[in-house]
Amino acid sequence: MIKIHDLYFKPFLTATQISDAVNNLAYQLNRDLADKKPVFLGILNGSYMVMADLTRKFNHDCEIAFLRASSYEGDIFHW
Repeated sequence: MIKIHDLYFKPFLTATQISDAVNNLAYQLNRDLADKKPVFLGILNGSYMVMADLTRKFNHDCEIAFLRASSYEGDIFHW
């Protein structure tokens, strides 16, 4: 179990499973986007490490951007 603040979580994927998925995705993106300049958009804070791993394995020109969003308060979504 992993504790964050006062909440406990059971890991859903192992580090090896995540690494394998990133490698597979990078392989597909390298193959499919070789002649393009994609923009990789990650949602902070959770995507930071996966985005870093993925873009290191992408062997072509690209742009990287991040979006930060916070939770709802009532009916209002805060960016």
